[in-house]
Amino acid sequence: MPDETSRTRRRPAYLPGQYLTLVKRPGAKYIRRAILLEDFAFWLLASVALAAQPAWHVAGLVFLLISFWAVYELGYVDNDRIGARYEADPELSAEFRDAPVATPRAAPWIWAGACGAIAVVLLRRPGDPAAADFAAWAAVLLATHAWFLAYNRLDKASRVWMFGGLQFARSAAFVALVPIMPIGAAALGAHVLARWVPYHLYRTVGRWPDVPVFLVRLLFFVVLELLLAFASDLSLLWSPTALALLAWNLLRARREITVAWTSARHIAPRDDIAP
Repeated sequence: MPDETSRTRRRPAYLPGQYLTLVKRPGAKYIRRAILLEDFAFWLLASVALAAQPAWHVAGLVFLLISFWAVYELGYVDNDRIGARYEADPELSAEFRDAPVATPRAAPWIWAGACGAIAVVLLRRPGDPAAADFAAWAAVLLATHAWFLAYNRLDKASRVWMFGGLQFARSAAFVALVPIMPIGAAALGAHVLARWVPYHLYRTVGRWPDVPVFLVRLLFFVVLELLLAFASDLSLLWSPTALALLAWNLLRARREITVAWTSARHIAPRDDIAP
């Protein structure tokens, strides 16, 4: 009988989100803060007004989110491995080599395919999904993964422009299956731009800047929705979707608005200038 020390250690089972939670963003509550309260919230607010059956729509978006992130997370795994292998100063968490997290190749795609299929069925209720729906979502997953792999293999200066594509995928992948309100498109655009700006500054100055991201996103959203309203119909500004998106952006930016307001100062006149 083999003793305890000679037994083969069991491999951990794969679950979507484990690598993100335990290795890539340990302790950051990233799934709740950056995915559910950010990406998923905008998926929902931009599209639910057009849903024939809102409850099934929400359920479908949940499965679509799991499907998308099962594949998107593979990009993070590849990013860390490429960094560890080729970069002189890779930005890797301490858990990269120690955390017992499974990173198989096939299992994420199985999860993505199964959850994506369930999502398509739910989103098409009460009707039946078409083969084109499944093909469209498969194309989104493959394109996103290919883009992430290309991003990981470029130099850091070139990644600035590829990063926008990754954020577009995170923010708007669901539109391949789900119609959105025009004002929702403005909100998604603001969401993408607000994430790209700090990354551009980071690659320019070499460190993450202290950017009030939620306030920047609010500004982008207001500008884009005003342009959209002036170009089409001013009634868009007080539609339920527009008001909900504005309220959510204000809620998320409330602390940054307070800081900006309390730190604002009037310019004092100079004593050396004659009146």
